[in-house]
Amino acid sequence: MKIKGLVFALLLSATGSAAATPLSPSDQAALQGTMFQFIERQLVGDTFLNVDLKNGTVQTLYPAKTHPMILRFGSNFVLCTDFRDDAGKDVNVDFYIAPNGPGYTVFRTEVDNREPLKHLMSKGIVSSAD
Repeated sequence: MKIKGLVFALLLSATGSAAATPLSPSDQAALQGTMFQFIERQLVGDTFLNVDLKNGTVQTLYPAKTHPMILRFGSNFVLCTDFRDDAGKDVNVDFYIAPNGPGYTVFRTEVDNREPLKHLMSKGIVSSAD
């Protein structure tokens, strides 16, 4: 019984330490590069278009600035950047990124919808990758 408890504790601590391992500078650069490449591929001219499904309008967004923070979401990551709309208002965009072979892939984008990410963070599901 004691051995099973010790093995479980070791497995739990090994899992926790693996999740807490800081990202290498090359992984950080690769994640940022994945986000930038995704944005670049989505641009129509120099704008990032977003459909507001509540009112049926197409928002025209312009890349403004990135955030240096990288968040962990299990084995995945969340990065964010600011865009600006036609009125000059900042619009936050969150990019959910998964490992994919030797690189990464954006698998979800949330435009001006920070509540789901805040919820995941409050539950401890998403946390800083630092």
